[in-house]
Amino acid sequence: MAAAGRRILTIDPEGLLPTALQARLEAEGFQAVPAGRSPEPLHRLQVEGVAAILACDRAADPLVRRLVASALALEPTLPVVLICPSGQVDPQFSPDPRHQPLGLPFPPDPDAVLRALRRALEEEPERRRPALPPEAAGPLIPLEVFHEVGKALTSTLKLSEVLNIIADTMSQFVQCEAWSLLLMDERRQELRFEVATGERGPLVKQFRLKPGEGIAGWVAREGQACIVEDVTADPRFALHVDSATGFTTRAILCVPLRSKGKILGVIELLNKLGGAVFNGRDLQVVSILADYAAIAIENARLYQRAEELAVTDDVTGIHNSRYFHQILERELNRALRYRRPLSVLFIDLDYFKDVNDTHGHQKGSQVLREVAQVLKNSIRSVDLIARYGGDEFIVILPDTDAATAARLGERLRATLAKSEFLAPEGLGLRLTASFGVAAYPDHAQTKEELIRFADQAMYRAKGRRRNTVYIATELAEPERQGRHRT
Repeated sequence: MAAAGRRILTIDPEGLLPTALQARLEAEGFQAVPAGRSPEPLHRLQVEGVAAILACDRAADPLVRRLVASALALEPTLPVVLICPSGQVDPQFSPDPRHQPLGLPFPPDPDAVLRALRRALEEEPERRRPALPPEAAGPLIPLEVFHEVGKALTSTLKLSEVLNIIADTMSQFVQCEAWSLLLMDERRQELRFEVATGERGPLVKQFRLKPGEGIAGWVAREGQACIVEDVTADPRFALHVDSATGFTTRAILCVPLRSKGKILGVIELLNKLGGAVFNGRDLQVVSILADYAAIAIENARLYQRAEELAVTDDVTGIHNSRYFHQILERELNRALRYRRPLSVLFIDLDYFKDVNDTHGHQKGSQVLREVAQVLKNSIRSVDLIARYGGDEFIVILPDTDAATAARLGERLRATLAKSEFLAPEGLGLRLTASFGVAAYPDHAQTKEELIRFADQAMYRAKGRRRNTVYIATELAEPERQGRHRT
């Protein structure tokens, strides 16, 4: 078959196809049409007149699979040539038998690529695209899936909103009794149910799964999608969730959420409606949705981490002074509106310079981290602690008057004094701190006054005998009397 005028859609996000190959394609009468690197689904103009797809995927890049799938959603009969490691196409690349690519080893050889393209174009469509069974009939991938999840990528960077969009999309296109989206908690190394639909959803969300536990845990650990037609015959199935919730799982379709080679979690579908079994088409749709969902989730998490870093002290891991000022202003406005008290604790470690001089600044930073955790674990969940600078900490106490704040300060002082620091290193250091208390409306009317009087009270505590708590009543009295006179 003549190649003249044949448009070849090249999907190569990493730019791995050599220039020499593209020149060779043009010399043989093919026209290479790059798909680009955008995660958005391809539009119809990009595949108009395309005769075949040439994709290059060196490291199982989900973007390659998404772009191939979006092209096939528009033109289902396009043959695909895939350049991949060893030329072995991953069976999960395209669960639909009509779209199994011809595999070529990496790096691409121009002669082999030309032979594969000619072979793909010369094969009869019936041989390349065997008919699907009746239960899998219909459009391979609804374009709405791409559009809806594409919106999730661009419309918000808040994780909760991303999950809501994914939930709406899944409910629209997946016909099953219940489904769940589980995300990996990196610190605890366990899967947490972020979305769980169905009547038993609220009960399901209380469970956690370890990697390898249950079908979902196995998929997360292995990074492989799977369909289980009968869970009673599969030893991987974890019965305890059904036993606790009263739900009866019969069949499962589960796919990993993977971004940049990392498993973020899984999407798990339970019991296809009507008693039908999950098939390759279901797996394809959910796999593509999972790829888009993974990008949206990863972007939201990166944004969330960037926001946290912007307000987090890099030494202690608690909030920094910038965030403290934002929250104090918000809490003071709230106190003014509802006529509620608000207190601030200013804390300065006693003789901390001796720690740095004796043990070095690295150990000093570790002590600051340990002190921050002791203080954070000793305050209420509604309170906020931040590192103000150096060895100074500051605490916002909403709905707290000066006397109550002083009692809390005394408790923190005692807790700190009896704590040991650098104990794993065998040092067991002891520290004390001086505390200053200022409150609205007793001492201050503005944010600046609250900080200034709490700071001055802390220095008054240091000037007396250290390791004590001082309330700013005397310090604020002259200004309070001045306000009354005016």
